[in-house]
Amino acid sequence: MNDRLRDAIDAYRNLDRSLKPYPLGQAREAVLIDFLHGLAAEYGREIDATRINGNGEMAFNVIGRHGPGPGRPCGPYGEELAAWLSTVPRRTGVSPTTAPVLPENGWCWINHFHVERLLVDVAAKLAPEAGEGEEPEASGPRM
Repeated sequence: MNDRLRDAIDAYRNLDRSLKPYPLGQAREAVLIDFLHGLAAEYGREIDATRINGNGEMAFNVIGRHGPGPGRPCGPYGEELAAWLSTVPRRTGVSPTTAPVLPENGWCWINHFHVERLLVDVAAKLAPEAGEGEEPEASGPRM
């Protein structure tokens, strides 16, 4: 796992949830942005700058070989990244869909709540917390 992805997962796990709503929202958005960039980098891709827009969505656009910018073709997601994106609803048109993402696609909009769900799923698979996945100790008397 690359450092940016690991740092974003750690930052999400350590968010100070006692903050007031505005600072917490700003911190959460920064973590989600770093997560998306780290996830793309994990599979050898680079994405364009993103933020939560007025619709509550974040752009996830792979930068193609011609660089970022309006009218520039986007690069492909590839098999592994497309598989992760297929686990959450995202939009490439008017309505969100849960249809599988094709590896040759390279752009979509994802609601920030779904980005957070994707972060939690990726963290559980790629960076389990200490103690996750272990058998719990039996309570009660031992025989």
